[in-house]
Amino acid sequence: MRGLALRLAVPCFAACIAAVLAHLAIDVAGDYLLPVDTYDVLAHGSRGATTLVALLVACAAMWAIVRAALAEVRGSPGALREALKSALPDSPFRFALVVIGLSAPILLAMGALDASLAGKDLDDLGDLVGGSFLLAGVCDALIGGLVAFTVFKFIRFLSRVHRAIVRAVEYFVRLPRLTHAASLLVASSTTVRPRTLRALLRCTTGNRAPPMLPAHAVLA
Repeated sequence: MRGLALRLAVPCFAACIAAVLAHLAIDVAGDYLLPVDTYDVLAHGSRGATTLVALLVACAAMWAIVRAALAEVRGSPGALREALKSALPDSPFRFALVVIGLSAPILLAMGALDASLAGKDLDDLGDLVGGSFLLAGVCDALIGGLVAFTVFKFIRFLSRVHRAIVRAVEYFVRLPRLTHAASLLVASSTTVRPRTLRALLRCTTGNRAPPMLPAHAVLA
Protein backbone atom coordinates (compact mmCIF):
# COMPACT_ATOMS: atom_id res chain seq x y z
CA MET A 1 0.00 0.00 0.00
CA ARG A 2 2.84 2.38 0.85
CA GLY A 3 4.60 1.49 -2.42
CA LEU A 4 1.41 2.15 -4.35
CA ALA A 5 1.00 5.56 -2.71
CA LEU A 6 4.54 6.54 -3.68
CA ARG A 7 4.11 5.06 -7.17
CA LEU A 8 1.17 7.40 -7.72
CA ALA A 9 2.39 10.45 -5.80
CA VAL A 10 5.92 10.78 -7.20
CA PRO A 11 5.03 11.05 -10.93
CA CYS A 12 2.00 13.23 -10.14
CA PHE A 13 4.17 15.63 -8.17
CA ALA A 14 6.77 15.77 -10.94
CA ALA A 15 4.07 16.30 -13.58
CA CYS A 16 2.48 19.19 -11.66
CA ILE A 17 5.82 20.93 -11.20
CA ALA A 18 6.71 20.35 -14.86
CA ALA A 19 3.34 21.75 -15.97
CA VAL A 20 3.76 24.92 -13.90
CA LEU A 21 7.29 25.52 -15.21
CA ALA A 22 6.27 24.74 -18.80
CA HIS A 23 3.31 27.11 -18.47
CA LEU A 24 5.68 29.86 -17.38
CA ALA A 25 8.15 29.04 -20.18
CA ILE A 26 5.39 29.14 -22.82
CA ASP A 27 4.26 32.51 -21.50
CA VAL A 28 7.77 33.97 -21.74
CA ALA A 29 8.73 32.37 -25.06
CA GLY A 30 5.39 33.20 -26.66
CA ASP A 31 6.10 36.92 -26.30
CA TYR A 32 9.00 36.54 -28.73
CA LEU A 33 8.11 33.55 -30.91
CA LEU A 34 4.36 33.83 -31.49
CA PRO A 35 2.49 36.54 -33.39
CA VAL A 36 -0.41 36.23 -30.92
CA ASP A 37 0.25 34.95 -27.42
CA THR A 38 -3.09 34.07 -25.87
CA TYR A 39 -1.48 33.84 -22.43
CA ASP A 40 -0.96 37.62 -22.43
CA VAL A 41 -4.66 38.41 -22.03
CA LEU A 42 -5.26 35.93 -19.19
CA ALA A 43 -4.52 35.96 -15.50
CA HIS A 44 -2.64 32.85 -14.46
CA GLY A 45 -4.28 31.73 -11.25
CA SER A 46 -3.90 28.14 -12.39
CA ARG A 47 -0.20 28.25 -11.55
CA GLY A 48 -0.89 28.81 -7.88
CA ALA A 49 -3.61 26.14 -7.85
CA THR A 50 -1.37 23.57 -9.54
CA THR A 51 1.52 24.39 -7.21
CA LEU A 52 -0.80 23.85 -4.24
CA VAL A 53 -1.80 20.47 -5.64
CA ALA A 54 1.88 19.60 -6.05
CA LEU A 55 2.58 20.50 -2.42
CA LEU A 56 -0.33 18.35 -1.23
CA VAL A 57 0.91 15.43 -3.31
CA ALA A 58 4.42 15.95 -1.92
CA CYS A 59 3.04 15.83 1.63
CA ALA A 60 1.26 12.58 0.81
CA ALA A 61 4.50 11.14 -0.57
CA MET A 62 6.46 12.20 2.51
CA TRP A 63 3.85 10.64 4.78
CA ALA A 64 4.14 7.38 2.82
CA ILE A 65 7.91 7.49 3.29
CA VAL A 66 7.54 8.08 7.04
CA ARG A 67 5.06 5.21 7.32
CA ALA A 68 7.46 2.89 5.51
CA ALA A 69 10.27 3.95 7.87
CA LEU A 70 7.99 3.32 10.87
CA ALA A 71 7.18 -0.13 9.53
CA GLU A 72 10.90 -0.88 9.32
CA VAL A 73 11.43 0.39 12.87
CA ARG A 74 8.66 -1.93 14.08
CA GLY A 75 10.22 -5.01 12.55
CA SER A 76 9.70 -5.01 8.78
CA PRO A 77 13.27 -5.02 7.41
CA GLY A 78 13.74 -3.27 4.08
CA ALA A 79 10.24 -1.72 4.06
CA LEU A 80 11.46 1.78 3.24
CA ARG A 81 13.89 0.65 0.58
CA GLU A 82 11.25 -1.47 -1.13
CA ALA A 83 8.73 1.41 -1.03
CA LEU A 84 11.22 3.84 -2.58
CA LYS A 85 12.26 1.28 -5.18
CA SER A 86 8.65 0.69 -6.23
CA ALA A 87 8.06 4.45 -6.65
CA LEU A 88 10.13 4.60 -9.84
CA PRO A 89 10.48 2.56 -13.03
CA ASP A 90 13.83 1.01 -13.77
CA SER A 91 14.76 3.56 -16.42
CA PRO A 92 14.86 7.35 -15.97
CA PHE A 93 13.77 7.71 -19.61
CA ARG A 94 10.61 5.74 -18.93
CA PHE A 95 9.92 7.92 -15.92
CA ALA A 96 10.45 11.02 -18.06
CA LEU A 97 7.91 9.75 -20.60
CA VAL A 98 5.39 9.21 -17.79
CA VAL A 99 5.95 12.72 -16.41
CA ILE A 100 5.72 14.36 -19.84
CA GLY A 101 2.58 12.40 -20.64
CA LEU A 102 0.94 13.48 -17.37
CA SER A 103 2.00 17.12 -17.58
CA ALA A 104 0.48 17.62 -21.05
CA PRO A 105 -3.18 17.31 -19.94
CA ILE A 106 -2.35 19.34 -16.84
CA LEU A 107 -1.16 22.14 -19.15
CA LEU A 108 -4.44 22.02 -21.05
CA ALA A 109 -6.41 22.04 -17.81
CA MET A 110 -4.44 25.05 -16.57
CA GLY A 111 -5.26 26.96 -19.75
CA ALA A 112 -8.92 26.04 -19.45
CA LEU A 113 -8.99 27.15 -15.82
CA ASP A 114 -7.40 30.51 -16.65
CA ALA A 115 -9.86 31.10 -19.48
CA SER A 116 -12.78 30.12 -17.28
CA LEU A 117 -11.72 32.43 -14.45
CA ALA A 118 -11.25 35.29 -16.94
CA GLY A 119 -14.61 34.59 -18.64
CA LYS A 120 -12.93 34.49 -22.04
CA ASP A 121 -14.01 32.34 -24.98
CA LEU A 122 -11.17 30.60 -26.81
CA ASP A 123 -11.15 30.11 -30.58
CA ASP A 124 -9.50 26.68 -30.61
CA LEU A 125 -7.62 24.25 -28.40
CA GLY A 126 -4.31 25.86 -29.31
CA ASP A 127 -5.30 28.89 -27.26
CA LEU A 128 -5.16 26.70 -24.14
CA VAL A 129 -1.40 26.41 -24.58
CA GLY A 130 -0.56 29.94 -25.63
CA GLY A 131 -1.50 29.61 -29.28
CA SER A 132 0.96 26.98 -30.51
CA PHE A 133 0.96 23.26 -29.84
CA LEU A 134 4.50 23.04 -31.23
CA LEU A 135 5.88 25.56 -28.73
CA ALA A 136 3.93 23.97 -25.90
CA GLY A 137 5.14 20.49 -26.86
CA VAL A 138 8.79 21.56 -26.97
CA CYS A 139 8.56 23.35 -23.62
CA ASP A 140 6.71 20.47 -22.04
CA ALA A 141 9.17 17.87 -23.34
CA LEU A 142 12.29 19.77 -22.27
CA ILE A 143 11.06 20.89 -18.87
CA GLY A 144 9.21 17.66 -18.14
CA GLY A 145 12.31 15.64 -18.89
CA LEU A 146 14.48 17.86 -16.69
CA VAL A 147 12.04 17.70 -13.76
CA ALA A 148 11.66 13.93 -14.15
CA PHE A 149 15.42 13.42 -14.14
CA THR A 150 15.78 15.58 -11.00
CA VAL A 151 13.01 13.76 -9.13
CA PHE A 152 14.39 10.39 -10.25
CA LYS A 153 17.83 11.24 -8.87
CA PHE A 154 16.33 12.51 -5.61
CA ILE A 155 14.34 9.33 -4.99
CA ARG A 156 17.41 7.23 -5.80
CA PHE A 157 19.36 9.33 -3.29
CA LEU A 158 16.74 8.61 -0.63
CA SER A 159 17.08 4.91 -1.43
CA ARG A 160 20.83 5.08 -0.81
CA VAL A 161 20.40 6.80 2.59
CA HIS A 162 17.33 4.85 3.68
CA ARG A 163 19.10 3.53 6.78
CA ALA A 164 19.80 7.05 7.99
CA ILE A 165 16.14 7.93 7.46
CA VAL A 166 15.05 4.90 9.48
CA ARG A 167 17.46 5.80 12.30
CA ALA A 168 16.15 9.37 12.37
CA VAL A 169 12.54 8.18 12.55
CA GLU A 170 13.47 5.66 15.24
CA TYR A 171 15.10 8.42 17.29
CA PHE A 172 12.01 10.61 17.16
CA VAL A 173 9.77 7.66 17.99
CA ARG A 174 11.81 6.61 21.03
CA LEU A 175 12.52 10.12 22.30
CA PRO A 176 9.11 10.54 24.05
CA ARG A 177 9.52 7.12 25.68
CA LEU A 178 12.98 7.99 26.98
CA THR A 179 11.73 11.34 28.27
CA HIS A 180 8.83 9.64 30.07
CA ALA A 181 11.12 7.03 31.60
CA ALA A 182 13.53 9.72 32.77
CA SER A 183 10.72 11.68 34.39
CA LEU A 184 9.51 8.54 36.22
CA LEU A 185 13.06 7.85 37.44
CA VAL A 186 13.46 11.38 38.77
CA ALA A 187 10.06 11.24 40.47
CA SER A 188 10.81 7.91 42.16
CA SER A 189 14.21 9.09 43.48
CA THR A 190 12.84 12.33 44.94
CA THR A 191 11.81 12.13 48.61
CA VAL A 192 8.83 14.08 49.85
CA ARG A 193 10.04 16.57 52.42
CA PRO A 194 7.75 17.74 55.27
CA ARG A 195 6.50 21.23 54.75
CA THR A 196 4.99 22.04 58.19
CA LEU A 197 6.92 22.71 61.41
CA ARG A 198 5.09 19.92 63.28
CA ALA A 199 5.89 17.39 60.56
CA LEU A 200 9.52 18.53 60.53
CA LEU A 201 9.84 18.10 64.32
CA ARG A 202 8.17 14.69 64.18
CA CYS A 203 10.50 13.56 61.42
CA THR A 204 13.55 14.88 63.27
CA THR A 205 12.52 13.29 66.56
CA GLY A 206 11.93 9.94 64.96
CA ASN A 207 15.37 9.94 63.39
CA ARG A 208 17.32 10.64 66.62
CA ALA A 209 19.45 7.89 68.18
CA PRO A 210 18.38 6.33 71.53
CA PRO A 211 19.69 8.05 74.70
CA MET A 212 23.06 7.00 76.11
CA LEU A 213 22.97 4.87 79.34
CA PRO A 214 25.40 5.36 82.27
CA ALA A 215 28.43 3.09 82.36
CA HIS A 216 27.50 1.42 85.70
CA ALA A 217 24.07 0.53 84.29
CA VAL A 218 25.71 -1.17 81.36
CA LEU A 219 28.05 -3.15 83.62
CA ALA A 220 25.22 -4.22 85.92
